[in-house]
Amino acid sequence: MRCFAAIELPDAFVALSEELRRTVTLADPSWEAEKWVTAENLHVTLAFFADLDGNGVEDLVSACGSASMAPFSLGEPVFETQPRHSASLAWLRLADATGRGGKLARHIESCMRATEDDSPHASRRFAPHVTLVRARRPHEMNAGAVDAARNLVDVPRGLFVSVSTVTVFSSTLTPSGPRYRRVETVGIRES
Repeated sequence: MRCFAAIELPDAFVALSEELRRTVTLADPSWEAEKWVTAENLHVTLAFFADLDGNGVEDLVSACGSASMAPFSLGEPVFETQPRHSASLAWLRLADATGRGGKLARHIESCMRATEDDSPHASRRFAPHVTLVRARRPHEMNAGAVDAARNLVDVPRGLFVSVSTVTVFSSTLTPSGPRYRRVETVGIRES
């Protein structure tokens, strides 16, 4: 089973993502038909595991619940396209000022490596972001659309994601895009 540990988003981020979709597609209609992430699928991924059995899913839930740290926030969203000139996606990058997001992601991956020695888990530097859209074929987003999106995000809103829980989702790929199912939400234990 494809599963991932994620941070769910507050309604303000979901509303901003819808505003960004309207802003970008108005300024650059070539992005209208791309794969925009639906509101219910928006999240910040902490760790992804491509092939877990039932025990592996339980191990992932346990790993998420065993994190010991104070709740924290991710914030200061910045609109970006990746790669910059021939974009395959656009996202909101978030600041992890305390480093706790990275610590949480590393903790989950470390626990999973310890419980499944034969399963490869890609350790990578945690870069908190919310994927907004994936291009079917990489192409440039015009400068007007990028500027309009950045200006929209720069409007002071006090947007941040308060993190006190982690949710494990299963992911099923379908022709119309991935479908996520909430497996379990667990609280972060205060240190």
